[in-house]
Amino acid sequence: MTDNQKLIFANTKHGTMRIVYKGSKIVAQIVYEVNEPEYTDDGSAMGVDLGIKCPAVSYTSDGSVKFYGNGRKNKYMRRHYKYLRKKLGKAK
Repeated sequence: MTDNQKLIFANTKHGTMRIVYKGSKIVAQIVYEVNEPEYTDDGSAMGVDLGIKCPAVSYTSDGSVKFYGNGRKNKYMRRHYKYLRKKLGKAK
């Protein structure tokens, strides 16, 4: 175990442990409980909507809206690479 993992387990409440095989490795999955830090609420919030036509839109509680990315360019790139995969698949 790393020093960081030892520090986490020294200050937490332990739960269940499960041993799992991942390929040729054996992995221990351990559940532990920690207290979440207290956050101050100054009344402002931000939401992000991920979409297809417009990759991302953000909205803040003060009413400002901002659009990120170009959906048309993304759609073009998807079509272009789909065409290339189809062409290369036929050519083998």
